[in-house]
Amino acid sequence: MKLVIIIPLMLLTSGMLRDCLEDQPVTGADDVQVIGYVEFQITERTATTSRLTAKGIIKNTGTKKISPPWYIEGDFYKDDTYAFKLGGESQQINYALYAGETTAWELTFSSSSYDEGQFPHFGMKNLRAYYK
Repeated sequence: MKLVIIIPLMLLTSGMLRDCLEDQPVTGADDVQVIGYVEFQITERTATTSRLTAKGIIKNTGTKKISPPWYIEGDFYKDDTYAFKLGGESQQINYALYAGETTAWELTFSSSSYDEGQFPHFGMKNLRAYYK
């Protein structure tokens, strides 16, 4: 019985399991401060055999600036039925976005679990801007 408990603890403390988990970005976390005064637009979606890329524009529709660092994230889906989620991705922005300003964003999803080229009509949703 002690051996069963020790092995998982050894994996966690050795960093082997922890390193595997940290390779994937965390998206959809509840412990962030969502920036609610933004508007997203997706302008381009591209699928290759190794990645899915979505590009777009975000606009600060509020009356105050968004201070750096802040983040953009979104979820990638197999298609626009949004029934099968492939994963998520985030991008850190290191400059301020003042009221009324827009800027470009780009999120790229890649996973060894999928041939991303199989999803030429992938869907994106749950886009949000936030502070950590």
